[in-house]
Amino acid sequence: MRVEPDGAISGWPIAGLESLLPLAVVIAASAIVLLSITFKVQNLNLADLFEGWDLAMPMRWIHARSDSSWLTGFPQTTFAYPPQFPWIVKALGGLFPDLHPLLLGRLVSCFAGAGALVLIVLAVLRERRTVIDAWLAGLVFLTAPLVSQFWWQARVDPLGVFWTIAAYSAATLPQGPLLSAACIVAGSLAKQTVAFHALPLGLWFLWTSPRPFKRFWLFMAAGTVLALAAWLPILTADRGYFWPASVLFHTAKRTRPFYAYVIIYRYLPSAFMLAALAAATRAVLTRPLTRLLGDRWWLGFTFAVVTDSLLLVKDGSYAHYALTAVAFGAILIGCYAREMIGTSKRAAPYCLAMFSIVAAFPMFMGLRGQDWRPFPSTRQPAVDALLATAPRPVLVLGDGNAIPFLLGPQATLMVADSFALKVMAEANRIDLSPLLAAIREGRIEFVLLDRTIEAHQALVGTADQLWPKPVLDDLAVRYEEAGGVPGLHVYRPRR
Repeated sequence: MRVEPDGAISGWPIAGLESLLPLAVVIAASAIVLLSITFKVQNLNLADLFEGWDLAMPMRWIHARSDSSWLTGFPQTTFAYPPQFPWIVKALGGLFPDLHPLLLGRLVSCFAGAGALVLIVLAVLRERRTVIDAWLAGLVFLTAPLVSQFWWQARVDPLGVFWTIAAYSAATLPQGPLLSAACIVAGSLAKQTVAFHALPLGLWFLWTSPRPFKRFWLFMAAGTVLALAAWLPILTADRGYFWPASVLFHTAKRTRPFYAYVIIYRYLPSAFMLAALAAATRAVLTRPLTRLLGDRWWLGFTFAVVTDSLLLVKDGSYAHYALTAVAFGAILIGCYAREMIGTSKRAAPYCLAMFSIVAAFPMFMGLRGQDWRPFPSTRQPAVDALLATAPRPVLVLGDGNAIPFLLGPQATLMVADSFALKVMAEANRIDLSPLLAAIREGRIEFVLLDRTIEAHQALVGTADQLWPKPVLDDLAVRYEEAGGVPGLHVYRPRR
């Protein structure tokens, strides 16, 4: 990668109005992008399936100690990941008890996302020594389709991506092997797949000087010790909850090759991913193998694309698995974009300004129609009104989209994650009869779904099935629709 000849960081070229104009455009576009993300964060009407599934466990954890019986008994509360996200949400819930669960989870994602963004910008700044290239990497990352769709949501993925990029960033520091190992282990406590990145990082330590063998073995030894010290207490604590929840559960998920459509249609054809692949390919074509293996960002991107593609064929996987590849891709684009399009240093500000206009324009059009006051939630008042009619805390069922509005003390969720229930039922790892009995006897007062029961039944046998078929069949017979609001169908027992 070409850097400034004197090694100094090159700032924005200020040479009168002709340079100030593109600077103003880029600043305005960056503000629009950040404002768009802010509006999404505080819009409770944008609740996603995964947000409800990921928030149910930490919100229950605030009031009760987790137990392995949560996984196979009813009320059932599963969590398919390690405990870092629940830990943080639980801590924030104790500090801010009046903050909505969606905002608690999104606050975690926002801080992790901001940290990852800073690391991406610093990585390009270190490699290229120019502010323009680093700014481009940051804008490319924030406007990438998958980041715009998923990054601000209450998910474990932003934490995992932050720790992964941190591990690669720390590798060149004097204590790089120790710091990288610590980041990999910390990331594995957020999402299991972060641990896989010990492989390309280990290869990079083995390939680069000075003292490659010493640094490699120090990285591996430190990682092993830290992993044992962190994971053994976790797997045995809380009566062994996280071993079956975050490890054994995934062995029950089917491998379905047709899930590759997610790769083909969701993120590979995007302009962002094509540009990242082009940057990685250019590195292969223009650099010798010795230098290529010494580029940790290229190694990380290549490894992430391969592993994410393999993981995406697992039952229940989705395009957000590729967020790690997106972060590495933004770094590669920042490092190689100018050479790929043949832009001179003088023309770079104008190219960045044009890109920022194109990238921010859809977000600007979305903001034009916004009510600039805080978004009122249509679902939370509707749920509160329903629960207020009940004389006591009631049993409820809900889709992941509805679960964030059911996490208060007035309701008891019978199932926290309908998809996990489906997976466990298909693998014969849970007995559905207590749940089916509660449905048939009408003991579940409300069923809140984001689509009709009939629409859910039409998805049985497809990649989008979210509930076990016996549950849907009994709901269709025993329950009837009794109102709702946009995005929420309310069912009650037939009278």
